[in-house]
Amino acid sequence: MYKDEVPALEPCMTHEEIIQTLDEQVTRKIQEDMDQNDGKPTAKGESLANAFMFFITHISRKQNIQIPEELGLRIVTQQIFFHKKLLKLPKEELKELIPKTQTTRKIKDKTYNIYTYLIKKNEKDILQLLQRYQNKSPIPNEKVRDLLDEAKSAPLFKLRVLLH
Repeated sequence: MYKDEVPALEPCMTHEEIIQTLDEQVTRKIQEDMDQNDGKPTAKGESLANAFMFFITHISRKQNIQIPEELGLRIVTQQIFFHKKLLKLPKEELKELIPKTQTTRKIKDKTYNIYTYLIKKNEKDILQLLQRYQNKSPIPNEKVRDLLDEAKSAPLFKLRVLLH
């Protein structure tokens, strides 16, 4: 840490403390948003939840950053629900999300394009996040069953294989 190298520098928060604080603040903001909207998140609240979810998934690539197991498993669950929603989007909205490339024009298969352009890279991060906890100590069977049940109708094929 820098506090050991630089004289008179005050100690700062660790990665774990920063993540914990962010989680508490984001959860509080989302709850406030839902309280003001009859228990349903607004677009702003949903955007905040998605941004935090993707942030945690992304930083989980760095093994030296410790993410509490409860938060990590909650993020995996949120990712599963997010990807289920992708399948329900109308074709017009999907066209806006998927980049215009030669391949997407040739391949009209909605599922292929969703997986290739919106899910594939993120699924790898989700798998790494889940494997992080499996390597430390086995995830309880009931939690694995719950995740597997939730993932059945999600387009996260490799996740289902890992959970089996």
